Amino acid sequence: MQELESRGWGLASSIMALLPFNTAGGALVVVLFFQMLMGMVLDFDWFLYSVLLGMAGMMWLIQAAIGITGLTTLMKPEVIAGFEFEPE
Repeated sequence: MQELESRGWGLASSIMALLPFNTAGGALVVVLFFQMLMGMVLDFDWFLYSVLLGMAGMMWLIQAAIGITGLTTLMKPEVIAGFEFEPE
């Protein structure tokens, strides 16, 4: 999107950012790290898992906000004109 190369790929990536499946890898790494870290400090399993689930949810909300921002930017008329511009 930044280089104005392909509006279609920008739309596809923005739509994919709205799906919660993309954060699974990052969420898994974060959850495993904090499970190890918090498991050393706390013995409350229910608290640990609720915090980790909340962190995974926050990661998806941030990713969804980025996807929505990308979609709204790509739908602006001046951005569409920028993708259609061909230099001489």
